[in-house]
Amino acid sequence: MRARLLLVQRSCVDTYPPVLHQTSLLAEKYDVTIIDTVTPQDPQDILTTRGVRRIRIKTEGGQKQTLWSRMYAARQFDKRVLRMAETRPQIIIAYDHYALAKVVRCARRQGIPCIAHLHEVLSDDPYASFRSRCMAQRARRELRNADLVVVADLYRARSARMFCDLPNTPTVVMNCPRRLLTIPSSKLQNWLADQSIAYSRVVHYQGNVAPRKNLENIIRSMRHWPTDAIFVLVGRGSDTFISSLKKLATELAVETRLVFTGRVNYTDLFAGTAGASVGVTLLESRYPNWRWAAGASNKRFEYLALGIPQVTNPGPGIKELFTNEGVALSVDPSKPDDIGTAINKYLSNSELSSQASIRARRLHLSEYNYERQFEPVMGWIDAQITSGKHYGSRLPP
Repeated sequence: MRARLLLVQRSCVDTYPPVLHQTSLLAEKYDVTIIDTVTPQDPQDILTTRGVRRIRIKTEGGQKQTLWSRMYAARQFDKRVLRMAETRPQIIIAYDHYALAKVVRCARRQGIPCIAHLHEVLSDDPYASFRSRCMAQRARRELRNADLVVVADLYRARSARMFCDLPNTPTVVMNCPRRLLTIPSSKLQNWLADQSIAYSRVVHYQGNVAPRKNLENIIRSMRHWPTDAIFVLVGRGSDTFISSLKKLATELAVETRLVFTGRVNYTDLFAGTAGASVGVTLLESRYPNWRWAAGASNKRFEYLALGIPQVTNPGPGIKELFTNEGVALSVDPSKPDDIGTAINKYLSNSELSSQASIRARRLHLSEYNYERQFEPVMGWIDAQITSGKHYGSRLPP
């Protein structure tokens, strides 16, 4: 009988690639159950691998959600977590502040080893909402009781240890994709051809099409690009914000070179990105979650996996992981001229771009893949399970 693991996250796990990668690795050896919530705005498709048991708590989400519906969904989530914990799985993993606050105390009461694998930075964030700050404080108290703490970035690990007064620095598992042995055929180029878009060079952005991503400055930088280069944005965004970007592009006379594809499911992401010339990830470092994001931004590692040179923002860890390795150029996100100059270096210098691509693929295959990153945690889980504490209780319906 295979050991059982319970994974808990308050938000929809199908929007978190690192959880999907981790789940697929764990499911190769163990029986895995996930509890999360899903709103109408979240992907309705199940993106976890076959054999993973999903328990989804449905909630309205968004601005339409009333206080009562929010409280009801939280109560349903809490009851299901408690019920599953009472079946005594061998390991419980909590992925966010809310889940951590609920899970750690429950796991200790049941005598179950608990991993806190946090997506968010644990620090005093002046930009966070009051509710988020309250949950962070609760998580801060409970984190000391977790058996293993995991974060996605070295600087986040150091910050969490100081902020939470932890006895040890958390384990770092960077948000890399699973090992991509071959680059898939480009659905992106086929899609552009179907849309009668004939530009040969593609500058690519993937993620939420939203404010504070410096998308406006990337558009302003287009005057420095070759005229056969287009800017493709992959992701979901509000109609209002997308309209503002289109208006800016029209004012700068680059509207024919600005392309929106909409959201792409993660299962199609790599084929939908392959064929891009340059990837762009420019985060504003005044936000703690983005300041300490060198190892936490899965988009940077997805570009690496595909061998796509990238332009990114400076910040803690960026030099060590990317620019010193010759796979990225870093620029000030507030300066469109600098952004344009950096992008143009890759677009206009095939030798520079080719060398960056080769180095990126080499790094991905050797170090920056989830199999390699998750080895320390998988080893810890294996050791806990082989220690003899197998409860083997029946799963509830």
